[in-house]
Amino acid sequence: MTRRHLAAGIVLAVAVGSLGLSMHKRGAPPQVELEVVSPRALRATVLGSGTFDFQDAAALSPQVIGRVREVMVKEGDAVQQGQLVMILDQEAQKAEVEQRVSQVRQKQVDIQLQEAMLRLRQQQARRSAELVADRLVDVASDEKVQHEAELARLKLAASQEELRQSKAALAQANESLSKTLIRAPISGVVTTVALKVGETAVPSSNGIVGSNLMTISDLSTMTATIKVDEMDVARVESGQTARVFAGSAVDKAITGVVERIALAPPRKGTDLNTTERSYEVEISLQEGDHGSLRTGMSCRAEILVDEGREPIAVPVQAVLTGTVEEADETSHRDRKRHRRQYVLVELGGTVLRRYVESGLSDDTYVEIVSGLESGERVVVGPGKVMRHLRDNQSVRAKLAGSGAP
Repeated sequence: MTRRHLAAGIVLAVAVGSLGLSMHKRGAPPQVELEVVSPRALRATVLGSGTFDFQDAAALSPQVIGRVREVMVKEGDAVQQGQLVMILDQEAQKAEVEQRVSQVRQKQVDIQLQEAMLRLRQQQARRSAELVADRLVDVASDEKVQHEAELARLKLAASQEELRQSKAALAQANESLSKTLIRAPISGVVTTVALKVGETAVPSSNGIVGSNLMTISDLSTMTATIKVDEMDVARVESGQTARVFAGSAVDKAITGVVERIALAPPRKGTDLNTTERSYEVEISLQEGDHGSLRTGMSCRAEILVDEGREPIAVPVQAVLTGTVEEADETSHRDRKRHRRQYVLVELGGTVLRRYVESGLSDDTYVEIVSGLESGERVVVGPGKVMRHLRDNQSVRAKLAGSGAP
């Protein structure tokens, strides 16, 4: 063998070896990570945003017109139910009470006079009746005396009715006088004082100046009122747990419970036909977790829905989406294309595409409604490998988080 032939053989051997090594590397099954399908308690949430408010809050409004004579409390003061907090001017009401008292006394005197007159007329009527019986007085004179006695009785009855009317007017005047004394309807803390001494309180339901005196709130009944989109409100129920985050402390969750779900969306302005597409949900906060909160502060909430159920679930990265072609029932030639979700199931060292239907999800796992059974193993990574896997492709698999195959 010549030296030239030997060199050619060596080159050929090296080329064949390199090709074989390349083919070996190219045909090596990719390594993937698996996770076993199992039931899991998902923490699915419904999101909403809104503001804080007090559930038990009383806005005090005047029931009589009058100047503020004295304010007994200031903002931040704790008050008890029935405590006197403000006094309005009482001069007009006191004068009316005195007038009504005088009228009652006058009616009482009138009744005494009518009673005395009735007794006199009744005596005259009895005497006239006796004289008629003895034929000493004619019948016409007796009828006049009997008529006067009946008139005296009716006048007494009328005076008694007038007395009752005067007493009712007196009670009304006293009630009006009592309304100048503003008392706390609930126990709590004074959150606002709207009027000062000398300003005029005006009873009104239109929110004009002077129609609001002060607001007293029970700080232990703080609530969060949030708006939930119409697509999610059907999943919210009373009693569900919620996590509320104040705008001033976005990292601190406050535990709450759903108390009320509005049956209709709020209206916009005076147009009865224009409404929002969201619904108000009221969440009561756990006592002791909201000492630094103030009414009107912004917040967001996560309502935990579907708690207590443990559906079959897989990691969210395990669910992929692909295009599927199906025959069009209306045409023998055309085919419809639509996108469906699928997972890659590992079976005996190969992966199979399995189409699934998903349900609720949280930040980590997604519910599988159909298509998988508990105990099966699905591919969860790496993502760059998963995108290129095909049906019946061989893989080298290991459980996620472990080195064991």
